[in-house]
This record gives sequence, structure tokens and C-alpha cells, in this order.
Amino acid sequence: MRIDFPDTHVISESTTTADGTLVFAGDIIAPQGISEHSTIEALGNIYITGDVRHAVIAATGSIVIRGKVTDSHIYCGDCGARQHRLYQSPDQLIAELNLLRSAARMLEENLRSRQQPVKYGLVVLLLLEGKYAHLPGMIRGLQGLLAGDRPAAPVDTGQLKHMLEIFLHSRQFTEFINDDIIGTFLDLLEELRDGVFHMHEGNVRIDISGAEDSLLQSGGSLYIHGESAAGSTLLAAGNVGFLMAQSVCCGSKVEAGQSITLQLAESFGGEKTQLTAGLKVTARQISGTSIHIGGYTAEIDEPAEAGVFTAQSLRLRNQS
Repeated sequence: MRIDFPDTHVISESTTTADGTLVFAGDIIAPQGISEHSTIEALGNIYITGDVRHAVIAATGSIVIRGKVTDSHIYCGDCGARQHRLYQSPDQLIAELNLLRSAARMLEENLRSRQQPVKYGLVVLLLLEGKYAHLPGMIRGLQGLLAGDRPAAPVDTGQLKHMLEIFLHSRQFTEFINDDIIGTFLDLLEELRDGVFHMHEGNVRIDISGAEDSLLQSGGSLYIHGESAAGSTLLAAGNVGFLMAQSVCCGSKVEAGQSITLQLAESFGGEKTQLTAGLKVTARQISGTSIHIGGYTAEIDEPAEAGVFTAQSLRLRNQS
């Protein structure tokens, strides 16, 4: 069963947690900015006024920041969904539970072949107290994410919460736990993980003023509406665009599934700018830059004026 979420959450000083973490099932608005070292995750869009420093921000929708991003990680769309802890936590548990399940089956068969039959639940308990002693900590971590009265997940997690309790107190449930129960547990975890992923929107964008020493990853497009991106990695499934006439991309790695449009690209601190596009790169002025399109590469060391680079133009350039 899917859950309907409240539309927006407005960040104020009174709603900021002590560790600067906010997970919300809906849109998040920060009209007064956010504190340094914040972690913000939204099953929706995120709008921030002001600069962002030392932060991790993930949204299944778009992210708009009216300020500069420094030493931060920003993810939106399907990238944001995969970075959300309600995706990562069950995904990691699924991997570990599958290993536990295989080990329990193997150990049970081994004991049975020696004429030493043992209850499956006791085998699971033995593994949870031995090789898989780390699993209860992972389970408690997911419990914490699902705690509280307000729904944080896009599916009904009542049955999953019950299953988490069972495996946290497995010694009390050795008669109950069997292979089918682990299968049900896995199904519930997959429902949560996949439910979070399916919340991602397709037509999304990251829109920021500028970036320094940051990673930005968009499942759609990515726009720099301010002056520069320096020493950063910009990844987009769609287009990457530097909008201001004075904007500079320096010493950065930029990858776009479609096109890159920029004003000035140059090296920074001895590091070349690297541009990789699926279709084309358009630049007003470029130097100290590597361009990669369709398997072809061009090294632009000396300043060059306005140009459009495609796979065909790079191929012809390399032949000349």
C-alpha cells in the first residue's frame, strides 16, 4: 500500500536536528539556508536559499540552490533515490540476508548429512551470533529510519517493522524462523527499496549558483546559473549548461548524456577540465581542456574561440 505524503516541509532553526540531518517524505524548502555539515534527504524536491557547505543532499525530484555549493555531494532524480538511506539501508540488508540465507541452508544440509538434524531457526541464531553478528546493527539502523508516527517511506512498513523486531530478538523466535520467513523478510525489504526508487522523477534538474570541490549528479539536467564551477565533478543524464556569459568551468570533470554548453573552460591548479558528452559540446572560449564524444578525443591546450564539437568534428580534427 502506498502512502500519501504532506506536500512540503519548511526548514527553520526549530526543526533542524542536532546532527543537521533531515529526512522528509515530500518537498523541502530552506528559505533561510541550511547549516554546515547538513544531511538532507527528500522524497520530492529541495529548494535552498543561500550557500551550501560540507553537505550531503539527495532528492528524488529536483534540487534548486540559490547559492554556491562547496565541498558537498548533491544528488537528484534516480541518483537521489539511490543515495537515500531508505533505499541504501534495505538494499544492504537484502545483500546480507541473502548471504545469511545461503549459509543457513548449507549449514543445515551439512548437519543433516551427518545425521545431526537441527532446527533452521537455531542455525540462523548461530549465524547471527557469529559470522553475521553485524546484521542486528544494520537492522537497528533501518528501525531508526522508520521510527516515529509520521510516515517516512512510500509504502506501508507495519509488517516490515514487525519482521525487524523478530530478527532483532531471534533467540525468542527460533521455532518461528524458517526459510520462508527469511523470504518474506526479503520481499518486504525489496518493497521498501523499490518503492523509494520508484519515487524518482524523470524530468529533474540540479540548478545551483556555482560549485567548488563538490560532486553533483543529476538523473536529468544540471545548470550553473552563477559564475563558476571549480575542481568539481558534474554528472548529468541529460544536459549540462553554464548559463551566465561570464561563467567559468575550471579544473572540473563534466559528463552529460546529451550536450554540454559552457562559456569558458580552462584548467585550474594544473588540472585540465574534462568534458564528456553524448551529443555535443558548445563553448564560447576553451583552453586546457580534454573533450570526449562518441569515442573520439581532442586535447585543447591553447585558447580557442567559439566552437561546437561533435563526434564527427573530433574525428575530422584527429585526421587532419
